[in-house]
Amino acid sequence: MLVYKILALFTFTFIAFADALINEAPDSNSSEPVVAIFALDIPGLHDQDGQGAYDAIIKKTMAGQFTVNIQPLPPKRALAYYERCDHCCFSPGNTDGNFYDFGKEVRETVPMAVAKIFIFSAYGHEPFKHLSELEGKEVGIRAGMPLSNNIIEAIDKKKFNVQYAASLEANLIRLKLGRVEAALGWFPDSELLFTRNKMKPYPYNKAFPVAVHHDALACKGVPERFFQVFNQGIKVLRSSGELQRIIGPGYWAPE
Repeated sequence: MLVYKILALFTFTFIAFADALINEAPDSNSSEPVVAIFALDIPGLHDQDGQGAYDAIIKKTMAGQFTVNIQPLPPKRALAYYERCDHCCFSPGNTDGNFYDFGKEVRETVPMAVAKIFIFSAYGHEPFKHLSELEGKEVGIRAGMPLSNNIIEAIDKKKFNVQYAASLEANLIRLKLGRVEAALGWFPDSELLFTRNKMKPYPYNKAFPVAVHHDALACKGVPERFFQVFNQGIKVLRSSGELQRIIGPGYWAPE
């Protein structure tokens, strides 16, 4: 009986904590509204220590205006928390129907940068250009990451066999070991991984992305002034060159 009571207490505490996390409201004693940002855990962009490039950019744009609570989470959990919240943002995200099925209440900010999905091949192999070249092959994909409709359609139609892994790095290791024949990976995530770990880049064709994604904030229930402050902040950072410096070699300007 005691065990059941302990389990029930633990479950109640966890649910209460999750609800507080998801629907964190502004502190009535604070002059700065608090905005929760559920972020994809992407090394170099949204880091657990809060030192990623997108972490720094968001904090700089919001300094003295809004208090942001950036929470890097595994992809599926970040999206699940975002869908449940009433006033929060998702990063990096947007309202592109090719990637998301968000409600009409969701708005996007201006993009911080552009991300692209490429097909990586093993060292010594020619890079792939098109999804059609993967037919019948073993392909590594990071579990839970947002994918474009053309990729989802290819997966649903079993054009290739998918092996999911917890990270891009794990998929690239599988590629190196010959356990998969190709890997779908995001840029700039890949560039940051190669730079941080002083790795030789895996072959990919930079002229042939299989999907393009504007890395913005997708927000709902936040004040209009939040969009104004963030958008203006991005404009200033980009015009000064600081935005490009923060993101580094992984920066790809919005088209």
